[in-house]
Amino acid sequence: MLIFSVLIVLFASVVYGALLNVGFLSDDWGYVILARDTTVFESLNFFINPDYLGAGGGNFRPLASIATVVLWKPFLNQPIFLHLIAIFLHSVVALLVGLLTMKLLKNKASFYIASLIFLVLPLNIETIAWLCAAWNGLFALIFLLLFLIVYLSHEKFNFLKYSLLTVLFFTSILFKEYALLLPVIILIFDLFRRKKINLTMIGYLLILDVIYFTWRSAVIGDLGGYGNHLTFNLLDLLKYIEMPLAYILSFHSLVPSLLSMSFSVLLIIAIVYSIYKIVKKEKKALLPIALFVILIYIGNALGWNIFNFANDHIAHNRVLYFSNVFFVLLLSYLMSRVSVKNRNYFVIIYVILAVVIAEYQMIPWQIAGKTTDKILSEVSIEKIDIPTDELKIINLPNNYQGAFIFRNGIDQAVTFSREETYNGKVITKEYQDQINQKVLIERVIKKKK
Repeated sequence: MLIFSVLIVLFASVVYGALLNVGFLSDDWGYVILARDTTVFESLNFFINPDYLGAGGGNFRPLASIATVVLWKPFLNQPIFLHLIAIFLHSVVALLVGLLTMKLLKNKASFYIASLIFLVLPLNIETIAWLCAAWNGLFALIFLLLFLIVYLSHEKFNFLKYSLLTVLFFTSILFKEYALLLPVIILIFDLFRRKKINLTMIGYLLILDVIYFTWRSAVIGDLGGYGNHLTFNLLDLLKYIEMPLAYILSFHSLVPSLLSMSFSVLLIIAIVYSIYKIVKKEKKALLPIALFVILIYIGNALGWNIFNFANDHIAHNRVLYFSNVFFVLLLSYLMSRVSVKNRNYFVIIYVILAVVIAEYQMIPWQIAGKTTDKILSEVSIEKIDIPTDELKIINLPNNYQGAFIFRNGIDQAVTFSREETYNGKVITKEYQDQINQKVLIERVIKKKK
């Protein structure tokens, strides 16, 4: 396993190496200013006060903010190292997904299958490419997967084990809120294993959820970003019901149709054939399949109305990162019930196609990085002697085919590139949705109050 783990990290570096020069994009710049202007000691304050620069006033993720200050500060002028860290962390997540799958299915081969499939899953690109998306999600999932692995490794839990699980819970949830879903996940895992439902653990996790929400509300004052997900309409609900189709049909428009069609057909054949073989032997096997499908929905419950699987730029697919774990569990379960020969064929073809698809889906992020560098070069103080708060940028790119450029962050990016103090300066801007219009820079004289 050690040799395989090293190979996974090296393989990830090759597959996602094109992202190393992407740099900082959009919301990243708030974290850049946070890391530049905050000491490690000052960052501890985020346990009791909101981080307006990085996470934003609507989120409570103090460990993500602290990790940013600690790890970003040395590399603010060399973001290539931060992308390397993101790729490494994704490799760790892939290996933990493999370990979790092996523990749950009690099948050693599933460790290798799940690790490889998760590593190259096409819907992971945004999480790996966009640093501010990677930072909280990757760390949160690492500790959450460790929680589940520890849970599956023990039948009885004493004070020491509860203490370990509590530490893993809060470490995960203070990076990102995935761990809120643990009570439901534990329930479904127990049903899958046909074990007696651990009501004590589920009750304990619900208490931890209440403690977290109480703490969160005390710091940010309200529900924060969750308020956006509490509005329901029929159209959004229908889109959410269709969400699992994203794993079969969602590819960036840059991916050649023959390639995406081949990938989709492979998945459909593999899934249908596996279910047929499984049900033919044992009809009760439909229950585990249904449980994994439910978990795919559960994994995206906190951002249920953000991702639209029909979007041809697969924007916002980072919200599926946790659901991806359960899709891989489902695939691994299906593959564990077919012949070794068929399983190996599927995994080899899947990985090859997914790697080629990844090369196309990384292109917008590479272009977004180059566009960002070009804009910041054009507004540098050496080229344009206009005070930052009197700048007006016309045709500022919001995104390039789903890869965010300056949907946010232009104010912080310019002050950082000009080596100025950020004090809430606001640049006047007019946006374009793509990058085909020339970016224009003008001066706006603001009236003194």
